[in-house]
Order: sequence, then C-alpha cells, then structure tokens
Amino acid sequence: MLSYEKILGRLVTVPKQMGWAFFILLLCLTQIIAFRIYNMEKAAELHITEREAIFLKGQLEGSLNHSITATKVLAYLVEKDLLSDNFDSICKNLLSQNPFIDALQLVKGDTIINTYPLAGNEATIGYNVGNNSAHREEVEQAKLRGELYFEGPINLIQGGKGIVGRVPISRDGVFWGFSAVIIRHETLIRALNIDPTGMNDQFVYQLIKINTDGKESNPYFQHDQTIDSGIYSEVTVPIGNWIILVKMKQPQYWVNAVTFSLLGILLSALLGVFSWFLAVQPMRLRALVAMKTKDLKTANRTLQKKAKELEFSNSELEQFAYVASHDLQEPLRMITGFLNQLEKKYLNQLDEKALKYIHFAKDGAIRMKHIILDLLEFSRVGILEDALEQVDTRQMVNEVCMLEKRNIEGKNAKINIHNLPVIEFYQVPFLRILRNLVGNALRYNKPDTSPIITISSTTHDDYWEFSVSDNGLGISEEHFDKIFVLFHQVDPGHGGSGMGLAITKKLVENLGGEIWVEAELGVGSTFYFTIPKMRTPTNKNL
Repeated sequence: MLSYEKILGRLVTVPKQMGWAFFILLLCLTQIIAFRIYNMEKAAELHITEREAIFLKGQLEGSLNHSITATKVLAYLVEKDLLSDNFDSICKNLLSQNPFIDALQLVKGDTIINTYPLAGNEATIGYNVGNNSAHREEVEQAKLRGELYFEGPINLIQGGKGIVGRVPISRDGVFWGFSAVIIRHETLIRALNIDPTGMNDQFVYQLIKINTDGKESNPYFQHDQTIDSGIYSEVTVPIGNWIILVKMKQPQYWVNAVTFSLLGILLSALLGVFSWFLAVQPMRLRALVAMKTKDLKTANRTLQKKAKELEFSNSELEQFAYVASHDLQEPLRMITGFLNQLEKKYLNQLDEKALKYIHFAKDGAIRMKHIILDLLEFSRVGILEDALEQVDTRQMVNEVCMLEKRNIEGKNAKINIHNLPVIEFYQVPFLRILRNLVGNALRYNKPDTSPIITISSTTHDDYWEFSVSDNGLGISEEHFDKIFVLFHQVDPGHGGSGMGLAITKKLVENLGGEIWVEAELGVGSTFYFTIPKMRTPTNKNL
C-alpha cells in the first residue's frame, strides 16, 4: 500500500504542473495584449499629431490665401496699366480686408519701387533683391512657378522677421517685376494661433524652409526640442516650399502598455498560484466534508436528545402548573366556603369589626384565586391550539365589548373603532390581547369621567400596527417598561393581579410582534402592538 506521504506527494506534483501551465499561458496572452495596446496607443497618438499637422497647414494656407488675392489684384492693375497714382489707396483698401497682411510692395525688375504702408518700411524703397544671392534664388523660383511664392522666414531689411510672397508681373509678354506681400513674424504666429515659442502643453511645432537645392534652412521656431523623433508628423506647404512638423510633447503610448504588461505578469503569477491552490482543494475538501459530516451527525443526535428533554420538561412544567393551580384553588374554595358559613351562622353575634375582617379574608381569597388563574394563563401562553384563519378584527372588538358589557355599561364607556382590517391570524390570542388592553383601559379610568376608548390600525409593508387609546389616568414615563413586568401595578387601589399586561406582552411577542405604550399622566394612554403579515407557522408552539 502507498503511504499517506506518497499519495500527498503525487497530488501536489500534478497541481504544480497545472499552476505553471496556467502561469505561462496567461503570461503569453497578457504580453501579446500588451504589445497590441502598445501599437494601438502609438497609432492613436500618431493620428492625433497628423490631424494637428493638417490643421496647422490649413490655418497657414487659409491665412496666405488673403495674400494671393491681394497680390493678384496689384499684378492685374500693373499689367493693364490701371494703377497710375492709386497705389496707396488701393493697398489701403486691400489691407483693410486682409488682417494677415502687414504690407504690399511693387518690385520693378529687381528693385522695390513702392511699399504700403511706407511708415516703418522706408528702408525697402530702392532695395535691389537681386543683389543678395539667397533672395535671387527665391526670386527665380517665383518667376519659374509663375504664381505666388513665399520666401522666408527671413530677416527683413526694415527690421524684424517675416516672410515675403511674390507674384511675377508681365506686360505685353515681357517680365516687368513683382507684386509682393510682407507678413511679419507676429502676424504669422497670430494666423497659426500657436504660442510664439512653438510649443504648448501637448505639442511642439516647427516650420522649416526647403531651399531650391533641397537643403533645409534654419528652423522658424528657436527651441531646443528635437522634432524628428518620437511621435511626430510632417506636412508640406507648397506655396512656400515649407515643411510643418508637429511632435507629441509627452507621448503616453508606452505607459499603458508597460502598466498592462506588469499587471499581466502579476495576474499570471496570482492565477498560477490560485490554480495550484484550487487543484489541491478536492482532497482537502473531501477530508473536511467527512469530518464535518461526522460532527454534524453527532450534533444532530445531541440536538434530538436535547429537544426530547425540552419537550418532556415543557410537558412536565405545564402539568405542574395545572396541578399546582388546581391544588391551590381547592384550599381557597374551602377557606371561602367556611368564611361564608361563619358569616352566615354568626352574623347576628359578630360585631362590625369582625364582619369587616371576614370581608377582608374573603376578598383576599378571591384575589388569590385570580392570581392563580392568571399564573396558569401566563404559563400556557405560547401553546397554540387553533389554526391560522381569516380574522375580522372589527368583529373581535365587538366580542370584547360583549365580554366587558357590564363594565362598559356600568362606567358609561364609549368604544370607537377606526380602520380595522380582516387579517390572517390566530383568533383566540388576538381576542385575549384586545380584551386585556380594553379591560386595562376600563379599570384605570378617571373618577367621574366616562371612559373613551379608541381602537384603530395602520397597515405597513410587513405588519399591521394596532392601537388602543383611552382618556384615563395615564402613566408616568418611568413606568413605561415596568408595567409589562409580572405583578407590577402602578396603582394597586384599582384591583387586578398585575399580570394582565405581562400576559399581553408575552402573547404579542410569541406571535412575532412588539408592544409598547405612549402616555401622559392625567391625560391618557395609548398601547400599540404589531401583528406580522402572512405568517405561516411550522408548528403549534409559538
């Protein structure tokens, strides 16, 4: 036979292999997903930079379109010899309609002959753009293209930095010169709607001129950011042979991927350990179930034994209460009988004091009898002999009024009822509760005041709430809890055994409800008790 250690060793070896298999499988799966997240996030951020670059190109071309209109108007007027002395007025009108143009020029041959506005641009008049080799290349490029073409960014001879756009003009088929537009650095930045530094919280921007030899000139924005690495996009603007570069300032594509990768490693390890743990559980569970089953059987046997003992004890207690009450009532009957005989036979021979003593003795015997009967009733509370049925609570109040008819008529009491329902409950216990509370209200009434007793109910989701209120003596707050204790009487002078409310409380609580009182001394009392709805008993012992 295999020893316990060998069996356990074999059981543990297989779960270890299962744990490693789960770990490797999940690790591969999570790392593949992490790689896909890396590519997707990178593509998404690249797409964002591409959209920003395209948007910036649109901003630039949109603002330069104003320059096309203005330069073509000037070129047409020169070609048709319609300009004469109206250069300033025409340029003023054109500039008022084009917010992204700072100045307009006429260049005859290679020499600037007119500039508007002249103020601040005086240095341009008479300047020969062909004398500078860099300008000459851009001029030739404009002639070659035959349309508006921008040079720059360049340092302007009148000061500052900007770009210059030129449209070639021909008269009678012979090259005449250019109509030109000047856009300063500040205006261009405003047109692009970006920060002068070429950066914001999300992107880094750069504008680079491609010279006629294909080489890049100095970048437009002076910052130390490397623009052609990481997540970046570039677009070409043909009107100035520029390249716009937009770079994501702080790309986050790798953060999510690395985070998921690390979580995947951790998750794989945890699930690998968990799968191993689950694999070794069946044997442990079988052993635990066997042990618990054995304990449960033992506990059930003990419980059955205790239940039988309790049933036997309850039966003996009930029998004892019945016998005790019966045996105690017999001597009381004898005492009462002999006192009656003594009073009857020696009535004429006894003085008033002796007759008073006989009355006290008889009254004490009667009270003792009531106490014995109440004790018997208290001991039997919880033993239910009737079935669950439809109980008309209004009819129950009528029966209580019949049982208490003598007291009601004798005290000229008035009973009011409001909103009493038909409920599914036990008739006898409910009748005993109502009679005790109504009898209590009749007993503790004010002298020379007719009792007014009101019985009403309120429905709730799970229970009914009944109330019995009166205009009697009331109860001080210090007695609210004590009145439900056996033999406690607030005012012994009104008779009773002090057990009525204790019996009522036991009845209500054994039926699954609650009882309490609200009262004011000298004003009256209201007793509330609740009855659960749809109560389905499993046996007849409450």
